[in-house]
Amino acid sequence: MICDILRSFMGIKGIGNDFLNALTSHQLDAQGIHLVEVSESLRLHQQESLSTLLKSINSETSHFHFIPWKSKAQRQREIVDIIKPKLIGKREGDVVEAIDPTLLSDSNKDSKFYASPKITVQWHDNVSSVPTKSDGQPVPTFIICQEILDALPVHVFQKTQEGWRERLVDIAVKETKSDISFTSMETNDTHISRSLSQYSTIEDGKDLNLYTKGKRPRFRFVLAPDKTPALTALLNVNNNGLVDDLSNPKLDSAPEGSIIEVCPEAMILVQDIALRIESCTGAALIIDYGDEGSSDSLRAFNMHKQVSVLSSPGIVDVTADVDFKAIREAVNFGLESLWNSKTTERHPMAFGPITQAKFLASMGAMERSIILIENEKTSDEQAEELYNALERLVSPEQMGERYKVLAIARKKDGIFSPPGF
Repeated sequence: MICDILRSFMGIKGIGNDFLNALTSHQLDAQGIHLVEVSESLRLHQQESLSTLLKSINSETSHFHFIPWKSKAQRQREIVDIIKPKLIGKREGDVVEAIDPTLLSDSNKDSKFYASPKITVQWHDNVSSVPTKSDGQPVPTFIICQEILDALPVHVFQKTQEGWRERLVDIAVKETKSDISFTSMETNDTHISRSLSQYSTIEDGKDLNLYTKGKRPRFRFVLAPDKTPALTALLNVNNNGLVDDLSNPKLDSAPEGSIIEVCPEAMILVQDIALRIESCTGAALIIDYGDEGSSDSLRAFNMHKQVSVLSSPGIVDVTADVDFKAIREAVNFGLESLWNSKTTERHPMAFGPITQAKFLASMGAMERSIILIENEKTSDEQAEELYNALERLVSPEQMGERYKVLAIARKKDGIFSPPGF
């Protein structure tokens, strides 16, 4: 995506050059491209893609400076080298000074200045490490989140006869004897037990093999027998299993078996983005699949096929639909008290969500595709590829309705929403 964005601006005279110049700097500071990516293999792939982009366009005016990043193994070794002497000193009764967090920085910045202007490219493990200032001044920041929120962990809650309960993961052992029975109900890809089983009562410090006796343990979903901290914090449920939050009266009237998914990390992330835009100016675009509201959508994929969520932990791709209503309200209402304490009325707001089809149509995707298809330099094969790509992006049967787009931006005078909304 970042290659497509850069390629587009490189082909636009005037404003495109202005955009690229804004990214270009003579020194290593906040300007440039910042990629939040935790996978080392994907970081290498992204660097390769950007390098290939420059070769394909034969760019002489714009080139990248890739700031080296530390591998996980490097950082672990450095942490050990820094912390170990302090631990030894503490055991020996020495005064131990606090660890300087800059010593654990992810980037290996090899130089501060370079001869010719370049677009710096930096990688980060999280959004909070992306700098907000250059030479002490705020830097306008434009953030694009493409299928990020759906990968964040969700808490799952289910309505039972006793009220709301949180869905947890338990260890079960396949027994040959039928001395233990369970009442289960169907979900997307597995069974849910109504109560915690005897299998989950293994004492801490005990060897699981003593209980399994060679039988294969497996993960399964169960419902907590009582209120959990997440249930209290996220649904505001009391000891009777009922919701005390007056803003959600429909939760208690929901039929038994109803499922709600809550993703607190998604709400925290969009609030952090809004606060960053407040201090730096700029805007954010969030593109993901989901809807306004929550449902039973937690699922997993492996090799492009849907599999059990609990199969091969750490290997399968676990995902859940994004609740766009929740993340919109996290910005527009969750930060309301903070905005009220500020004098400016132009604080960031969330706009949308709207369908991907509507957003792309509003931004001229149809007209742009027609121009490219009708270009005399476009071959018949390229024209067909362009048509198929557009259909895949906007068709209701494919990605057009399934994907939603939400923006976070300041509300300017005379403009009720950002372009496309």
